[in-house]
Amino acid sequence: MPEPWTNWAREQRCAPARIERPADEDELVRVVHGADRVRAVGSGHSFTDIACTDGVLVDLSRMGRILSVEGHDVTVQAGTWLHDLGEQLAARGLALENQGDIDAQ
Repeated sequence: MPEPWTNWAREQRCAPARIERPADEDELVRVVHGADRVRAVGSGHSFTDIACTDGVLVDLSRMGRILSVEGHDVTVQAGTWLHDLGEQLAARGLALENQGDIDAQ
């Protein structure tokens, strides 16, 4: 039986064919190439069913690293949560110039 998925508020639910959790770009490429359809999800913070699929759900939560910092330009992986990013930036004397009021995503 497929692993079910729910959003953070437990309001949206679906049963994707499978859930993949790649840790790096190479694993992500393998998943995408091996699937007919994919839907990517980060923290699942949306109140809508935008992440729901009966295909392959790609959970990017293992891809949360800072890849590079060049001056004030920071490149992060797609699964980086805003809360974690804020802490990592603060440790470097940096911050997001503009951000919504919720960083739990």
